[in-house]
Amino acid sequence: MENEVARQFLLPTPQDSKLFMVGVKRGHEKLIVTKIMSKAIAEAREGNDIGIESAMTTGSKEIIFVEGRSEPKVKAALGGINNVYMRKIKLVPLGQMTEVLNVARRAKKPLREGQWVRLKRGVYKGDLAKVLEMVDGGSKALVQLVPRLDLTLMGLNAIERRSKSTGRPPQRLFSAAEVQKLPGGRNYLSRRDMEGVRFYDGQKFDFFENNYFDANGFLLKVVGVATQVDDEEIEPRIEELMMFKGESEKGQAFEEDGKLSGAFGESSALSRLAMAAGNLKTESGAAATFSRGDRVQAVSGDLANLVGTVARVDPISQLVYVSADNKDVTMDVAFQAEQLAKLIVSGDHVKVIGGRYTGETGTVVSVDVLEGERVALIVSDLSYGRQMAVSIAQLKVTPEVAQGLNRLQGYEVNDLVALGHNEVGIIIQVLREQVVVLDTTNDVREFRPEELRGKMNHMSTKRPGLGADRVSLRPGDQIYVEKGPEKRRSGTILHIYRNKLFIHDKHRTQNNGVFTAKAAECRLYGQNAASRQKASINDILSMQSRRMPSKNQEWRGKSVKIRKGKLKGFLGVVVEENDNTVKVELHARHQKVTMDKKFVRLVSEKRGDRERSAGSHVPSTPLPDALGATPGLGVTPAILGGQTPALGMGMGVTPMADTGSTPGYWQVTRSEQLDLPGSTTSSTPGPYGESDDGWHTSNSSGGSTPLTGGHTPGSSEGGRTPAPPTPTAG
Repeated sequence: MENEVARQFLLPTPQDSKLFMVGVKRGHEKLIVTKIMSKAIAEAREGNDIGIESAMTTGSKEIIFVEGRSEPKVKAALGGINNVYMRKIKLVPLGQMTEVLNVARRAKKPLREGQWVRLKRGVYKGDLAKVLEMVDGGSKALVQLVPRLDLTLMGLNAIERRSKSTGRPPQRLFSAAEVQKLPGGRNYLSRRDMEGVRFYDGQKFDFFENNYFDANGFLLKVVGVATQVDDEEIEPRIEELMMFKGESEKGQAFEEDGKLSGAFGESSALSRLAMAAGNLKTESGAAATFSRGDRVQAVSGDLANLVGTVARVDPISQLVYVSADNKDVTMDVAFQAEQLAKLIVSGDHVKVIGGRYTGETGTVVSVDVLEGERVALIVSDLSYGRQMAVSIAQLKVTPEVAQGLNRLQGYEVNDLVALGHNEVGIIIQVLREQVVVLDTTNDVREFRPEELRGKMNHMSTKRPGLGADRVSLRPGDQIYVEKGPEKRRSGTILHIYRNKLFIHDKHRTQNNGVFTAKAAECRLYGQNAASRQKASINDILSMQSRRMPSKNQEWRGKSVKIRKGKLKGFLGVVVEENDNTVKVELHARHQKVTMDKKFVRLVSEKRGDRERSAGSHVPSTPLPDALGATPGLGVTPAILGGQTPALGMGMGVTPMADTGSTPGYWQVTRSEQLDLPGSTTSSTPGPYGESDDGWHTSNSSGGSTPLTGGHTPGSSEGGRTPAPPTPTAG
């Protein structure tokens, strides 16, 4: 009681000096406090009182605390000291003054080798890492983690990296072979040994961009324990541990002793789980979900090892009632959920109900107990031969066979996708958070959608493949592989990329029936083989150069003026055109608007703001080569004298394709369409070259209509179309 009274007596009162929080420049906190102390000492020697009692920094960034009698005196004491923000002085409330100096620190346990930690700073903030060795007396640690690299920034300096960076790169194991494929990649890759560490004494590692990588692609990094490592209550998830599986998909183990052990020696994924079992907590016991019909086994209590079937679950008491297989036990036995574990044995067909592989089904090939955690190795139904390591608590015995997903963030099965520099692959399976991709070397890898660089489906139609006997191959063709690693296989071409074919074989289930082969190793067969002629390289190149004329592109890229609406009078350029609408990017505003074509007009059209008045120039007579599109032979009716004849030509000229204007030597704008003999799309200009109700001809074109007698009037006739009638003899 006396101690409590004494403690209350030491608390600040309204009569005591006030505490002020002062804003300062970042990184100068300690220096400014030192300057305040020096100023106070200098003033005291001269007999002056600067009006403050103390100044301190608690480690907070951009903040110091000054104790003084009033705010004006604090400002006077801080006067003349650089990097102090006078406008950021605030009074600390009386009740919060003690919290400023309240230090709640507890001693951190020293790290140990093999411990799981998380990093607290930089691009690897929050990532799981494993401690390999303590360095510099325990102040630093050598950790192993999954790298985050953006190979597109290779060779750039810090400024260029900041300008081109797209954010935090995804986690992916390092591959020296992939770096060597990049332009100039060999110049940035070398082999070095790590100095100052005992764990890998005498070994050499891949050195890339000031980082070391081991043979399995993991990043080896020395970090400060106090500032960069968080070791409090780290509970790795199975999804995170699976990233440390090394080359498990290829059957390579990854253990500290480098040896295979136990029933799971063939899978390094489970050997990695064994190493982390001491820190791993999965959905077992109370967190596990039991339902009627589940096969369970008692793992603790008086009835340990009792095997039975779940009869019912009481949602209120959280008790699980089990019907025992032992016939001597006639009544259902109640268990706490923590006392039971699901009974999964080899050969069971199961479904994953939690974790990374949620929704997938497969067959259990082996089960092992890893220091209290039961983990099963499952062969997936969706991709034959693909193995999954899943906790028993996340499994349910069922005959159901998963159908798999078809789409993930815009990517679908059988999409051709870009993986890296000049590297593509085809999606053969869509998982919950990843897609499984088969590359051009028939290797299968998993990618998150953000790791892919877009679809490449258009490449299949851009360049046909050249198969055996120089026959062109296209997507959808039936082919037979004559030689190579996939010899004697057949299937349908899904995609073509350069000289590689992605082929689907419906008779095989591995990799969803997809494999790759060189185009030169394949021969076309089936219904297309008999009809398709052999193609030469020139034929292939000519196919690439053919381009169908795009529709609705007459206005694209042209300047227009808005005629109606709220934006009337604004100028812009057409960036997109459809049948009845256009999208216009306004010059005066950083804005794109979509509107009907009738509300805009081309700036080149001669309306009220035409550059030169109509009729100011004498219409020109068409030159011999100023012909429009002449109808081909056999067109009915073929009128050879009813149109405006060209000079020196004995036949008429029809309107140009896609236009309703009378053709001339110079550009002719679109005019009102009239039904004239011999052509349903020709038009007639205004009487004297003036624009009348929207139909006109270009001022300089000299456009003319058929005349009696089949000739174009010259300038002596007034330059008008049609010419004045010629008087006839009475």
